[in-house]
Amino acid sequence: MWSVLTDATIFWDELRWRIGVSACVSLFLFSFFLYFSADLVTWLLHWPLQGGMTVVVLDLFESWYAGWALAGYATIWVSLPWWCLQVWLFVLPALSANERRSYRGWLVVALCSW
Repeated sequence: MWSVLTDATIFWDELRWRIGVSACVSLFLFSFFLYFSADLVTWLLHWPLQGGMTVVVLDLFESWYAGWALAGYATIWVSLPWWCLQVWLFVLPALSANERRSYRGWLVVALCSW
C-alpha cells in the first residue's frame, strides 16, 4: 500500500516540477519579449515602412496591446519546443521499447514535414 502512495507522490511531484519549470521558462521569455517589444515591432515593420506604408493607430491602447500580443505570440513560438520536450520526457518512462521506436519514427516524420 505504501509503495503505491509513494509512486503516486513521485508522479505528482515530477509533474508539478515539470509544469513549474516550464511556466518559469515561459514567464521569463514573455518578460524578455515584452521588454523588447518596441524593438521587435520596429524590426517587423522595417520593410513595410521602407516601402512607403504607414502605421495607423486607431485606439489609445492599441499600440500597448500590440506589444503584449507580440510578446505572447513570440513566447508561444519560442517555448513550444521546450514544452514538447517536457511532455516527451514525462511520458518516456511509461513507454515500452517498441513504443519508443515507433514514436521516434513519427517524430522524425513530423519534424521533416514541418
